[in-house]
Amino acid sequence: MNFLKHLFKNDKNDKDIHHDVNEEEKARRPGIQLDESARIMYEKIMKESLATHLPAIAVNSNPLIIGVGGSRKNIFSALRDNGNVHCRLMYIGGYIQDSFGDIEYFIPEKWPGSYWRKSFPEGFEDDLKNFIKAEVDHSHINQIFVVSGLGKRGTGSRLTKTVIQLIKELNLPCICIISLPFFFQGNEAVSTSLRKFSEIREVSARTLCFPLHEIANINGEYTLLDAFKIADLWMVKAIDNIINGSESQTIGKILSMVTQVYKSTIVPDNSETKFYWL
Repeated sequence: MNFLKHLFKNDKNDKDIHHDVNEEEKARRPGIQLDESARIMYEKIMKESLATHLPAIAVNSNPLIIGVGGSRKNIFSALRDNGNVHCRLMYIGGYIQDSFGDIEYFIPEKWPGSYWRKSFPEGFEDDLKNFIKAEVDHSHINQIFVVSGLGKRGTGSRLTKTVIQLIKELNLPCICIISLPFFFQGNEAVSTSLRKFSEIREVSARTLCFPLHEIANINGEYTLLDAFKIADLWMVKAIDNIINGSESQTIGKILSMVTQVYKSTIVPDNSETKFYWL
């Protein structure tokens, strides 16, 4: 777990791996009452997911990690700081504010700014498939990870299923790593993510789910920055475990490992926004 301690070091000044502080403003709203059926389904998926063992991949795998949507940039930052994971990275989305020199980007020129209200550009699926295939051929990729955060209407929710379908057409093994939102993100985000998650599982050969609200269940006094940081590193540690052939752990055990190291290596954010009201 030494790489986790390296990632946590001085991270309070690293803006690349922090989520927008505006998220804290969102959390100042009164507690959100979730639809009961959505809560029950979420908790069922959470129980199953936490007990799921991480799969193994071939020792000689040359992986490509595809991040779908802007929220995945934080995972890319953590992966780059983790010396244990050596792989190609690809970003798929409508825009990105920060640039990483060693990442391939797929950002269509005609991609509409408010694409969730419109159709995608004509022929973009063929362009995307060719873009992925070109990277696969150039870098001799034989294993793909698709990493995506589901929510209301962002790129992850809109595009992840399409990306997986295109990878299937390329006949490449793919592991889909999906996060479900915290409860505080609201009924629409939770309900939409559950529906999209169900659709993704229908087309994905292997889907690993990371239900983020379990972080709040473990410690209700985390700030939002603490919780989102742990969420990113939860998935990064799982990817590290899979790629490097470590002893197979459950998704729940990985979270336990991450939170233990987090608490022992960094003083939590002292802002007033806590999870205690959830």
